[in-house]
Amino acid sequence: MSEVTVVQAAQLLEMSPLEVMVRAALRGIPCPRGLLDSDLLPVIGSVTARPRVDEPLPIGAETAEAAESERERRLRIIRRILDKLTVMGKFWPARTEKRSTARGLAGSDLGVALRAVEVLLSSGLLIQETHGGHEPRVGLDGARRKEISDLVAGLPIRNAELNEWIEQG
Repeated sequence: MSEVTVVQAAQLLEMSPLEVMVRAALRGIPCPRGLLDSDLLPVIGSVTARPRVDEPLPIGAETAEAAESERERRLRIIRRILDKLTVMGKFWPARTEKRSTARGLAGSDLGVALRAVEVLLSSGLLIQETHGGHEPRVGLDGARRKEISDLVAGLPIRNAELNEWIEQG
């Protein structure tokens, strides 16, 4: 268990120290004296590995990111939707319109995101309710918080239907 300062955490997470403090507070992570446990950084935000200045980028590194496979794209979108709803505390239904779950994604990802919501509903990770003729509202199934957090964290997918959609589309 190593500790980092809020400023060091901000540099690693590529965000401001204030954002680090707010995200830590929202997730209930203590930072006494401006120090954080470095093992908790992925919970606060995504830790990106940046090449060192003296290391040249390998040839074709730019195209490696652009050549995201369809499987990786579907998995990224599923994780993004679940992470967004988890961070916003959207557990149980009647909270968010289906189309709102796709907000913040690239325009080319919207169709996949809406299909992902349907798959998440049929696999039981999302719950849906309709109120008075409005568009159905969705929320995360609070009884499956562990499975949702494992999926967002990148652990193997246990749900067969969700796994099949990610693999085959």
